Amino acid sequence: VQKPDVVKQADKPDKEELRLEKKLREICNLKRRGEDGEPLEKLQLEKVNKRGELFEELAGIKLARAEKEVAKLLKQRQQDFNDMFWEGEWEALYSEGGAEGGGSESSTARRDTRRD
Repeated sequence: VQKPDVVKQADKPDKEELRLEKKLREICNLKRRGEDGEPLEKLQLEKVNKRGELFEELAGIKLARAEKEVAKLLKQRQQDFNDMFWEGEWEALYSEGGAEGGGSESSTARRDTRRD
């Protein structure tokens, strides 16, 4: 089970992401001012025209972060599955009702011996 601190760290955006979000907010404000009839300067118009490429760059960063988090979660779930599988196998083979009987080892000791 993941600790809440680990999840918060994974969700924390990096500096580049924050920088792009700030630029997009500024562009949105400029665009709104232009739509309200305020004349925009040449540099402001150029900035507004870069909105699409900045958005794509930001989306790429967010997607990469999400893919990394999904891969990490998948790896953890796979390990959890393996642990449960081997615990079940151990119980089936060595529990009191199992074919070879007995079982005085703790579950931690059993878990340590069954991993590759």
